[in-house]
Amino acid sequence: VEEVCNTKMDWDRCREAITLANDLVEAFIAENEMRKLTPCPHPGKLGFYQFMSICATSGTELGRDLGQFILNDSKRLAAEKKGAVEDEKARILMYNPDPFYDLGVHDWMEDEFGAVTALTFFGHATQTMIDPSTPETIVRDYAWKMMNICMARQYRGPHEFFMDDFITAIEGWNVDAVIVPALIQCKHGQATHGFVREACREREKPLLLVEFDPMDARPVSIDNIHSTIEEWMETQEPHWQNLTNRSWRSEHSRGRGKKKASLFRRQTAQAPRMIFSGGWRFVSDPTPPPLSSSKRTRSSSWAIRSTDPPQWFSGRGRPSWFRTDGSPAWARTFRNRKGSPC
Repeated sequence: VEEVCNTKMDWDRCREAITLANDLVEAFIAENEMRKLTPCPHPGKLGFYQFMSICATSGTELGRDLGQFILNDSKRLAAEKKGAVEDEKARILMYNPDPFYDLGVHDWMEDEFGAVTALTFFGHATQTMIDPSTPETIVRDYAWKMMNICMARQYRGPHEFFMDDFITAIEGWNVDAVIVPALIQCKHGQATHGFVREACREREKPLLLVEFDPMDARPVSIDNIHSTIEEWMETQEPHWQNLTNRSWRSEHSRGRGKKKASLFRRQTAQAPRMIFSGGWRFVSDPTPPPLSSSKRTRSSSWAIRSTDPPQWFSGRGRPSWFRTDGSPAWARTFRNRKGSPC
């Protein structure tokens, strides 16, 4: 590197930057531990911003101070028993890249359903530390750190790499349900869906696989992503009642929620494909699609009910098909959290 760049490596300056980078990663890992608390101190979208801050400010005093500020704020909120959601009704794991153009989807779930995203894919702190003692340890550990950042860690080899972290996230962060973005261009990610469904079914965690392009809203719009999640949330009402001993729909069904419910039944030319894991109750056309039709087109979306539902959905009959053609339109919600600058 010195020969190509025609400069001399300053190992002392490198060690200073590595120490700052380690402090930032350490704060990120500690913040991950704070997110295991109930209520979750910080909103779901923060994890993505933390990951991006590591990419932009690692090795700087600004990055170190930012990481420590977020951690201290999380500890303060936990001590005051405050969370991102005033009345936390459900904890969600969203394990695959968020829609970059709609990080407000986490705010929307928190505001509409009281469902906080306890952990996200980018917000999962999987990076490792760097030993700054010698040039050899620096080079070795830096390479290992780069192999363990988000996506490079989970998608660089066998599916066990992804599934080990996925199961760790389910079991370690006390989540009630799982959303896995089924990125339409990520074929190796879609190959994990069978393992994902099996892992969620074994742990009795409701699962939603929702298709979209994380970089481009044209294939699947923001409204369609929201309508897919809303329909899934409605099907999980018995589960949320079992968790909280109350119905979050009692609030959601009043006023603006009723208008959305009617809008949801309007047809649209574009709806993302949904695959649910667990048991559901269907509120519309139960007729199965023709055998000759494709179940993978976004303009004709279908959901199938599991043949082996969890115990709390027992006795719901045979598997059924349900066509989903609705898409309400509402603005995204970007709301600052009261009591927290994060």
